[in-house]
Amino acid sequence: MSDTPRTDAATRMAFSGEYMVPIQESQKLERELAEARKAATHQQNGRTASAQGWALLFEAAIEQRDMLAEAMTKYMDHHMRYGFVTAVENHKVEQALAAVKGGSHE
Repeated sequence: MSDTPRTDAATRMAFSGEYMVPIQESQKLERELAEARKAATHQQNGRTASAQGWALLFEAAIEQRDMLAEAMTKYMDHHMRYGFVTAVENHKVEQALAAVKGGSHE
């Protein structure tokens, strides 16, 4: 079975003995192909834009996480220096920071 049945049918309807597709049928097929390509490109662009949007959100979340971890580290260093934080509280913060940075906070 052919993968171009409409063109094959149009060819058979063409002038006897010649393998030609009527111009109107060719134009119709070309327009449909252009529309299908346009729709496929639009769909692909939508997926790409969506992926880019998620990547930007992810990057922003990582940046905020890192800023918060840095601020918390400075806060805890300052308060530990003056005895405002217990060793237990400091340990809990250290564990939280380690988890936030994947086990290796700075």
